[in-house]
Amino acid sequence: LNIGRGDGLKEEQLSLFQPHQELQFGDFTVQVIASKHSPGNALKDDGVVIDKPLNQPAKVKAYSEGGSYDFYVKHKGKSIYVKPSPNYVEGALDGLKADVLFMGIATVAKKEQAWQDKFYQQTVGTLKPALVIPLHWDDFLHPVSKNLVMLPRFANDTPKDFDLFIKKTKADHIDFKILQGSGSIVLFK
Repeated sequence: LNIGRGDGLKEEQLSLFQPHQELQFGDFTVQVIASKHSPGNALKDDGVVIDKPLNQPAKVKAYSEGGSYDFYVKHKGKSIYVKPSPNYVEGALDGLKADVLFMGIATVAKKEQAWQDKFYQQTVGTLKPALVIPLHWDDFLHPVSKNLVMLPRFANDTPKDFDLFIKKTKADHIDFKILQGSGSIVLFK
């Protein structure tokens, strides 16, 4: 809210969500679901709320993590789950199903096998999507181009992350597609 206030938005333009509350936007229903940032990422500002208006533009260090969230979007009988960070809260997705899962995968292959299996079960295994599209593997500081560039510090690990998810989704008969900067993917058959 205070990022919007710092950019001059009026109070009637701002709304604080509650986790799992269904928000309606025309024909779209969106739920915000609490999650965790990637494991091993000891953010000093995780859960820290920006408590006063933050004038824009602001330097990156002025922002705080605040918390990590997933987004469950439903529209006319179809559903998309967006899981930006490669971590999970056990049981948080129980009872949900998604046709498409956009999922952060960076560094998952570096974790021990038991954690990888649990992460996959708590996400793909629970949501049972027909299609998985990886997120958070590209360099978000690099301009968007036809072929996205891997995060430099994870460039050696990202192919292992892809291989891990390609293998697991193939075994479960789930499509796995990589979205490039100028490409498109048909989400629903």
